[in-house]
Amino acid sequence: MRLDDKELVIIEKMLCDYMDALLIRYRHIIADGGPPREVLSRLVGCVFASFAGQQAAIMLWQDQRPALESLPGFDYLAQAEGEAELLWTEVITRGIKGGEFRQDLDPRLTYRVIRDAIWMAARWYRPDGPLGTQQLAEQYVAILVDGIDSRRCCSGTR
Repeated sequence: MRLDDKELVIIEKMLCDYMDALLIRYRHIIADGGPPREVLSRLVGCVFASFAGQQAAIMLWQDQRPALESLPGFDYLAQAEGEAELLWTEVITRGIKGGEFRQDLDPRLTYRVIRDAIWMAARWYRPDGPLGTQQLAEQYVAILVDGIDSRRCCSGTR
């Protein structure tokens, strides 16, 4: 990717603004508290809600991450992703320890599976499609979060 300095400044601002706003929302969701499944569901909804007007930023980061990470000014994004992972894995770990999520899960891998499944939806999601971001989030929670719920595992109540 060959970009001039002006383009890099625009991209840096776009990505930093997006990640800053997302982290602020994550922190508020977690601070509001609640059972881990509920908190995780709100985090999922937050990411889908962020798609509105931000799909370009998400796809740019997904596609150009390796090239951008090596450039000055973009190290913040890796730090922001690290904080996001920490916030999410703390919720997942709390759910595992509290028996709400399956005991056999690795919190970091669980986060990455959920994150990647959600973030890939930015590629095909269309605001004018049949599902809004809230409905899409609910469907993903049903598929992904309920799939890690210890009360649904192996009990025959799927």
